[in-house]
Amino acid sequence: MALSVLSLEETSRRTGLCKSSIRRLESRGEFVRRIKISQGRIGFRSDQIEAWIKSRPLGKSHCNANDVMRK
Repeated sequence: MALSVLSLEETSRRTGLCKSSIRRLESRGEFVRRIKISQGRIGFRSDQIEAWIKSRPLGKSHCNANDVMRK
């Protein structure tokens, strides 16, 4: 995928996080650092967002492996 700069809105769509959650994680140093595009405009590098998404742990399945075996 080509490198691009994502808006906060697009970053929110790709991560599934609301804008306030992104800002909160940023302030804690737990999210990708924003870049300044121009006066009053910020963005996030697409490669860094993809790497952040891939670094997140997978969620647990709602079904138990034993339940699957019984079917």
